[in-house]
Amino acid sequence: MTIQLYGFWRSNAAFRVRVALALKNLPFEEIDIDILSGRQFDPGYADVNPEHVVPTLVHDGRLVFQSLAIVEYLDDITAEPRLLPTDAAERAYARSLAMILAADVHPLTVPRVRKYLGQVLGADTAAIESWCRHWTAEGSRPTSACWCDVHPSPLRWERRRRSPTSASPARWRWPMSTAWISQRFPR
Repeated sequence: MTIQLYGFWRSNAAFRVRVALALKNLPFEEIDIDILSGRQFDPGYADVNPEHVVPTLVHDGRLVFQSLAIVEYLDDITAEPRLLPTDAAERAYARSLAMILAADVHPLTVPRVRKYLGQVLGADTAAIESWCRHWTAEGSRPTSACWCDVHPSPLRWERRRRSPTSASPARWRWPMSTAWISQRFPR
């Protein structure tokens, strides 16, 4: 099984895929796409992902886009450990929590949105940072493990990066991703 992940170290979406790959113990090659310098618009990457975003997973030549679809795909191709619950109601709840982060909160923190806030709406750096802190705090309250462990991980990392005292690991309620973050990103 050959897996490549096009990602960027500061991408929350790529981070959640890396967490899922680690929980599944799947080896992969990461290909860095520096979204802060605009590398996602390079012609070569446009052939991989015409949306010009990360992450993109390549598995045995197949392309999978968007972090939620990638994580679910990984759960489908590698049975254990399960990231999504098997019970339909629990699975729907887990997906709901993941969608809060991916659809409601994540877009508020990505560079292209922050750029729009500054350039089009005239928000200064302090206003943008305050706005991001507010919305990342609002979106990081899920309490389920497994699938939900994957999705808040990058958000908690972002909160910790922006405000280390308010995002102390001792306050996190997601033990698997908390341990994973602490191991890979020591203070």
